[in-house]
Amino acid sequence: MERIIRALEEGIKRELNLRTIVLPQRAEGATAAISLSFAGIEAAGEAADNHKVNAMEKVQFWATYSTGGTHMAWVNQAILDSRKLNRLNSDGKMEIVVKIDQDKTKRLYAVWSRLQEGSFIYSDDEEKPMPVAYNETYRVTVAYPASMIGG
Repeated sequence: MERIIRALEEGIKRELNLRTIVLPQRAEGATAAISLSFAGIEAAGEAADNHKVNAMEKVQFWATYSTGGTHMAWVNQAILDSRKLNRLNSDGKMEIVVKIDQDKTKRLYAVWSRLQEGSFIYSDDEEKPMPVAYNETYRVTVAYPASMIGG
């Protein structure tokens, strides 16, 4: 599973040029990032001959784009990032490459769907009303051969 998560991180870096934080760790600062948190795993069908080796699974993550700031350049960058995410949401998928071993890779697709439109979040502390944060939430699903992760 770690290989799939790493491939998803690389896909986010390549397609969106954003760093990825795999939760439950907590990042500091207001740099734009995608936070991934595990949302579940389930069967995704089997081959007609019902062999375990051909069984498919899918893993889901909540992906939250977040950034914070107080000035026009930050707002502009948030709009540009959101535009890239919107294209992913429209196209529906991001190709990711999972490294199997030194010479072998497997191409999979991370399917993105928006769960929550972007919103600004202001501090509850009246003495420190800034910076403001901006968040968008997506569900990301990756289907893969169950044999890839063993078990």
